[in-house]
Amino acid sequence: YPNGMNNNLYWLDIGCGHGEFLNTLKEISKGKIVAKGSEPNISKQIAAKKKGLDVSFIDIENHSKKYHAISLLNVFSHLPNPPEFLLKIRNLLYRDGELLLQTGDTSTLKSNEHPKPFYLPDHLSFASEKIVANLLKNTGFQIISITKHHNVKWPYKKLFKEIVKFVH
Repeated sequence: YPNGMNNNLYWLDIGCGHGEFLNTLKEISKGKIVAKGSEPNISKQIAAKKKGLDVSFIDIENHSKKYHAISLLNVFSHLPNPPEFLLKIRNLLYRDGELLLQTGDTSTLKSNEHPKPFYLPDHLSFASEKIVANLLKNTGFQIISITKHHNVKWPYKKLFKEIVKFVH
């Protein structure tokens, strides 16, 4: 845990949906993680707030709070301008802060193996691991690790346990 800040870790989950991941952070950390969610969908915000979660829509360009960790779980494909967005969220991280980015990579699949439908135009950016890694490096991030999971939907508690490894 970081020095100061009451030994709390401040975490921002961008595109938090109904707050499933936030709820897991809250439950497993036993209050050591102060988690905030940003969600543009009003009905999802309301659902998350009903669970007692701190969720609103954050204008990252004008947001001044800093975080030790930011998560983008299945958000990358929704970004109209990924490089610009990554630069903006990098400014929201403390110097040693970390970004957890989860996205799909179907670049090695045959056309008949792609999960369909693509839900266009909701999904705007598709990129391979190499493209995302280069984009992260070009926007000032250092890659700590890349983990691949083939068509696996992790329960959030299991995902959190994996994340604990990168926090400590």
